[in-house]
Amino acid sequence: YLYDALVDVLPTVAGERTAADGGVRPARLLVVSDGEDTSSKVTLAAGLKLAKDLGVTVDAVGYGQRDMTGKLVLSPKAFRDLRRIAAETGGFCTFVSADELPALFARIGELYVAGHAERRFAMPKDGATVKGTAGLSTGGTMAPFEFEDFR
Repeated sequence: YLYDALVDVLPTVAGERTAADGGVRPARLLVVSDGEDTSSKVTLAAGLKLAKDLGVTVDAVGYGQRDMTGKLVLSPKAFRDLRRIAAETGGFCTFVSADELPALFARIGELYVAGHAERRFAMPKDGATVKGTAGLSTGGTMAPFEFEDFR
């Protein structure tokens, strides 16, 4: 249901763009998937069109297991679809094994905050929690955040 999920959630993400001060903030969606869509009623093209029409950037993380040689096992279609989702909406795409996801999420959290915050925070190496307040560098609404390194 990857494509259905895109079409279902994109309007909500786009609706969250309006800041409390009336301004508009960037809208991003992080898709984490094995890239396989076997049951959607809508097409990938429909999901991409909606993302572009709504101005939502979609970042994609593909995950799976590694084979005995260390190669990530995903179908060529899964690789292609996730890359396409990110490329056509201006997002990033990466592929990791399932056990690499926690560290990747910690890094993505850092980048999302660093891209829009007045202060950058580095994840501690000891598995501690980082708490703080983040806001757009142009001012406006501040919001608390918390990241935990699950290594």
